[in-house]
Amino acid sequence: MKSVAYRPRKLHPNFNQFDYLVVRRAMDELPLLEKLVVEMRFFHNFSISEIARLLRMGWDEAESLIDSALTILRQKCLSDPKFSRSTQVLQAA
Repeated sequence: MKSVAYRPRKLHPNFNQFDYLVVRRAMDELPLLEKLVVEMRFFHNFSISEIARLLRMGWDEAESLIDSALTILRQKCLSDPKFSRSTQVLQAA
């Protein structure tokens, strides 16, 4: 099995620490599987193929889970007044 090292990312220049906290709080509200795939994809830089293989699911299912989780996160973050600096970035996505 291929070993994938954790590669932390810098915060996006349009985001501040409050934005990061809003995202983490919204992630805590996600169902467990959606939270897991988002963390694997964006915090640990796994590819969709790697996520699908590790979770024993099809590529399409993994991609769909990520997409639905991001939709939920986007809605939760945009509805939080503390997340106002980054709305243009999220609405463009």
